[in-house]
Amino acid sequence: MRKRIWFKVGITLLSLTFIFLFVLIAHIYVATHKNKNDQRHRQLSRIDFKQPIDQAEAYKIRSFVAGMEGVDATFFNIQQGTLVYTYEEGRQTSENIFNQLIQFGKYKAQRYMVTSNQAANGCPVIGNDNSLKSRFTRFIANI
Repeated sequence: MRKRIWFKVGITLLSLTFIFLFVLIAHIYVATHKNKNDQRHRQLSRIDFKQPIDQAEAYKIRSFVAGMEGVDATFFNIQQGTLVYTYEEGRQTSENIFNQLIQFGKYKAQRYMVTSNQAANGCPVIGNDNSLKSRFTRFIANI
């Protein structure tokens, strides 16, 4: 009687494990094999403000940058004093956006520039390129 119960519990746990593993693999496959309809190349940039910016001023800055040609999205982090925005390469440059913003409001700010060490490391989200997570994701993406 007890062996039968343990056998059923074991089979149930094993089945659930395989189901969850299948769902994980299916999720990674779907997330990495999306339709690539949008062929535009976008760039992500950041501006660090060296002065305190309040909510109203942040909204004004964000609206100004969002209204520029080629800018897709903007986000202003008031606590950090940073503006993050995406723009379409070829239609806009981060230097041009920065210069127009400085002329617009005479802000004390600087463009965030990636160091050569950071550029060599690649994407900060993935992290170590030889980690189990990275290798597993690459394996599923290449299916």
